[in-house]
Amino acid sequence: MVWQRNARRPKSLRGDGRSCPGWPGAAMVSVVAVFLALAASGCAGRLARFDYQEPAAPPVPPPAARIVPAVPPQPQSSNPLTRDQLLAFIHWRNDKLDGPSADHLADLIITDSQAANLDDRLVAAVVAVESSFDATARSSTGAQGLGQLMPDTAHQVGVTDPYDPDQNLEGTVRYLAWLLALWNGRADLALASYATGLNTVRHEIESGQPLGPAQTHYVQLVRGMYERLL
Repeated sequence: MVWQRNARRPKSLRGDGRSCPGWPGAAMVSVVAVFLALAASGCAGRLARFDYQEPAAPPVPPPAARIVPAVPPQPQSSNPLTRDQLLAFIHWRNDKLDGPSADHLADLIITDSQAANLDDRLVAAVVAVESSFDATARSSTGAQGLGQLMPDTAHQVGVTDPYDPDQNLEGTVRYLAWLLALWNGRADLALASYATGLNTVRHEIESGQPLGPAQTHYVQLVRGMYERLL
């Protein structure tokens, strides 16, 4: 820190440099003593130090109605997913879901996936793993709704009510599409980023590390759900 030479004198000093009557000399000595004690213990250094935080992921482009970032075409199965097949899968994963709610979720998954050029099986598998198609689900870490979006992620993808199935599913599809585009269609890296954060996976890949056990387990869970829909 650079001190200014022409800084104003404290009002407690007279023009001749002597202390004015009542200047708390003892208190000043105490303050200096406390500061020296802090410096000796290292506390003063900690006051001036900040902790490094990994940069946040780039924000997802602002949402537009039913528009998602472009992604490379995803490989499609030779047998397209039918609505009846998806409904059976939803009811298998969540047998407490009523008929109209299941019908609505099936329509949302098919419509939003097609609009984003995503494999609808992949979207259904992610939602099955994340929330078991429970639109009211909330995790201990604060993830919310069908796709278990964290508040910051929900804000990035334009979701204002994470417990609204329409908003949450559209946001889930948008975020998944963005991650797939970022990883050039690599579903394993996109899913790992979805589960544990983009910066974590970036760090692992850039340092030549493989995906961690928790990430690998998540990818396998989604793959297992995906294969049930084939």
